[in-house]
Amino acid sequence: MATMAPRSFRRAAMKQKERPTVAFTLDWVDDDEKDEDGEPVVRRSDTFHATQPTDERLFVVAAMIGDEDNGAGEATAVMDLLRDALPPKEFRTLRERLLNPEDSVDMEVLGEVMEWLMEKWSDFPTQPSSASSGSPSGSGTKSTGRVRGSGSTQ
Repeated sequence: MATMAPRSFRRAAMKQKERPTVAFTLDWVDDDEKDEDGEPVVRRSDTFHATQPTDERLFVVAAMIGDEDNGAGEATAVMDLLRDALPPKEFRTLRERLLNPEDSVDMEVLGEVMEWLMEKWSDFPTQPSSASSGSPSGSGTKSTGRVRGSGSTQ
């Protein structure tokens, strides 16, 4: 005799809740070459559009990233999440940049991107608030100058 799962475990037809998309820009920064203002030269700049994965997918990836004994698993989790979140063409561009040893995009930068994306995705309300202020949100991290949110002018 098969045992049925409690009703709370079963799902009826799942509604596709709106999953927000966040834009960010990755610059290829050449620290050895400076412009007329003494700033590092940006050799390439690509904008990406990451759509928030499902809560279940985020849970699985967070578990993989949390495994401190498995660095390869962490890198795989980050790349899998980005593959799910980005359009295929943008993911291929990101992967090509990561594989280019001269490009300033590396796993450290991707870690910063993931941290920033998680912050952005957690800021989106599930239901719009009628008393929301409409004030602008931040434009991303400012620590490296390599990862820019869509509102940045750097």
